[in-house]
Amino acid sequence: MRLFRTATVAAMGAAAAYFLDPEQGAGRRNQFRDQFLSRARSATDDVAGAAQGAAQKAYGAARESATSATSDSEPPNDQTLKAKVESEIFRPADAPKDSVDVDVADGVVTLRGQPDDGEAMEKLVEAARAVEGVKDVRTA
Repeated sequence: MRLFRTATVAAMGAAAAYFLDPEQGAGRRNQFRDQFLSRARSATDDVAGAAQGAAQKAYGAARESATSATSDSEPPNDQTLKAKVESEIFRPADAPKDSVDVDVADGVVTLRGQPDDGEAMEKLVEAARAVEGVKDVRTA
C-alpha cells in the first residue's frame, strides 16, 4: 500500500513538473486542453448521433405500425383495388392488356373481354383472386 502511495505521489509530481515548466508548460497545457475538448466534442457528437439514429428507428417503427394498423382495419377503396388488380394480372409480358377491362365495385372485381386464349382468362381470374382486398372475381 505504501508503494502505491509513493508511486501516485511521484506521478503527480512528474505531471506537475511537465505542465508547470516555465519554458514549455504553457504550450503543453494548451495542447492538453485542446485535445481534451476535441475528444469531448467527438464523444458528444457520437452520443448525439446514436440518439438521433435511435429516434429515427423508433419513428420508422411507429410509422410502420400505424400504416399496418390502418391497412388491416380498412379495405382499400375500389379505385386503389382496381390499380392493384391491374398491376398484378397484367404483369406478365404476354398478358392480354388490350382485350380485357377491369372494373371494381365494393371489392368485387369484374373482368370484361375475350382474350385470344381461353386459358388466359382463367389465369387472370386466379391472379385477381390472389390480390389482397378482393372479395370476389366475376367474368363478363
